Amino acid sequence: MLASARGGAPGASGVSGGSVMGAVYSSVARLFELGFRVTGVERRVDGLEHLPASGPAIIASNHVGYVDYAFVMLGPPRPRREVAFLARSDFFEQPLVGTALRALRQIPVDAHGDPTGALRAAVAHLEAGGIVGLHPEGTINPSFLPVKGRTGSVRPAQLTGAPTVPTP
Repeated sequence: MLASARGGAPGASGVSGGSVMGAVYSSVARLFELGFRVTGVERRVDGLEHLPASGPAIIASNHVGYVDYAFVMLGPPRPRREVAFLARSDFFEQPLVGTALRALRQIPVDAHGDPTGALRAAVAHLEAGGIVGLHPEGTINPSFLPVKGRTGSVRPAQLTGAPTVPTP
């Protein structure tokens, strides 16, 4: 699946069991849509046929900017399925950001220590029929260009058989 914007990145969807978005996720998605519209960011989504309408999937998106996840969460047409992203655990410790990430049901990953807790959470989400979003690079390159991905990004797919849908 491909979603892009001038100066932006990816597109996507999914939540446990394929249920429709929760109120918080829906509200955040609408705020991003409004922000993109107001700032003139044009979004284009191609390749939705590669994303299963139901069941598990992994969306692997390049991490080239601070709002990559917003393009991924807005990729599919309504009704959207929630995407549970792997996000650095230290973001969850920040009062406002951490509260938002927990409300959006994102998955904390210890990027500088043991990532197995995040792997277990991602596998559980996939086994429940959800969609997991991840950035194979694991971080944003200071030059905002894609870098070589890490091998851990394929582990959830290997353990669950969930298809991986790449985005730019």
